[in-house]
Amino acid sequence: MQMQELQIKQGELQLKQQKQQIDAAAKADQIRIEESRIEAQKEIAAMQVGAQSAAKRDQLDKKQEMEGVRMGLDAAKHKAQMAVQRAQRNQPNNKR
Repeated sequence: MQMQELQIKQGELQLKQQKQQIDAAAKADQIRIEESRIEAQKEIAAMQVGAQSAAKRDQLDKKQEMEGVRMGLDAAKHKAQMAVQRAQRNQPNNKR
């Protein structure tokens, strides 16, 4: 009878050890999955930052280009006004 009890206890101990190994393997799997999820989130965040940076850079480039065009138009307008004024000054005064 003692031998049977000993065998039963030994079997129970083996089952307990197997359960602990299974639990440890499951926990390790869970940790690897969580690490993969975190890594994927980091990659997504990096891509979002890159996309936002590119969009801001593009927006700034367009704004600078528009400002350059505006300045060019202002300079051309001013030049035209100056030419008109010069032409008016150089015309003989017909009112005399």
